[in-house]
Amino acid sequence: MTFARLAERRIKTWIIFRVSGFPVSSQSTLGPRRCLALFSAPANVVDSLKVGALWMHLPWNHTQDIAKLFKDGRVTDFSIRDKMVKSLDAAKDLETVAKKRGIPITEPFTGLGLGPVVVIGPTLAYYESLLPDFRCVPAARQLSTAGGFIQKMVEAVKSVAESWDIETLSDSCETAAENNSSTILAVKAAEGKWWFLTADAGEPALNQALDYLTAKGFPLSNFNFVQIPHHGSEHNVGPTLLDRMLGPKLKVDAKTKTAFVSAAKEAPKHPNKKVTNAFRRRGAYPYGTNGYPIYHFTDSPARGWGDAPVLPIYTEVEE
Repeated sequence: MTFARLAERRIKTWIIFRVSGFPVSSQSTLGPRRCLALFSAPANVVDSLKVGALWMHLPWNHTQDIAKLFKDGRVTDFSIRDKMVKSLDAAKDLETVAKKRGIPITEPFTGLGLGPVVVIGPTLAYYESLLPDFRCVPAARQLSTAGGFIQKMVEAVKSVAESWDIETLSDSCETAAENNSSTILAVKAAEGKWWFLTADAGEPALNQALDYLTAKGFPLSNFNFVQIPHHGSEHNVGPTLLDRMLGPKLKVDAKTKTAFVSAAKEAPKHPNKKVTNAFRRRGAYPYGTNGYPIYHFTDSPARGWGDAPVLPIYTEVEE
């Protein structure tokens, strides 16, 4: 089935949320319109709504290294970071609730499509190649601990100058394996208008998704809305990837598409100013949540929402 035909089916409402490291999508019957929402307790959401289908990765079904972390449905290895324990437990809870309610679970790998939503990454093969490097796997955990110690030794943040013509963002970006396993989605918002939802994916994962689209003959210029990956981290994107994803840098400041970045209200490093500058130079005007809800719509009324402030070209960025 072609990419275009996959996106022609109609559904009711989509809810897309994340258990850190484990993206999840569900088809619900909240109402007639598609929506995106973020929930802190996905299992409670699925247990409370009428859900027709659930997309989620089940890493414990692919490797014993992760499966053996669980006992009676909970993570029992206390050497794992607390954040990862909560993520694994939340994902397992979600699977348990879905099975209890008879909700079909499908793992979202490249090519899966329903209604206006199409999975463009990761492939099953790429996902399974990443699992040995998840930071909850013993061997990867040792490397992660060592890397964290080295990073803490370099705490001083230096600033460098940028302008419209000076870009300091580097192609030497590295992303954790569980982030590269994120589900990457293309969503058809209207005829010729698509949204590119990147989650926490980094350069190799995003390039594979773009390879898939290119092989299907999909024009990347159809994306009029783009999610800036992983809170705007400089470890996820570089200039070469952005040239391919958004188009080359423009000679003058002009908006060709919209880019949203999710960041906490007081997160000094998110979004990274190098990254938002790079998006804006390529016509993707960046808007940050900074702890507040923002709304993007296509071919529908503003419904009382005002204009969000676009992030500027910063003249001083983190080195």
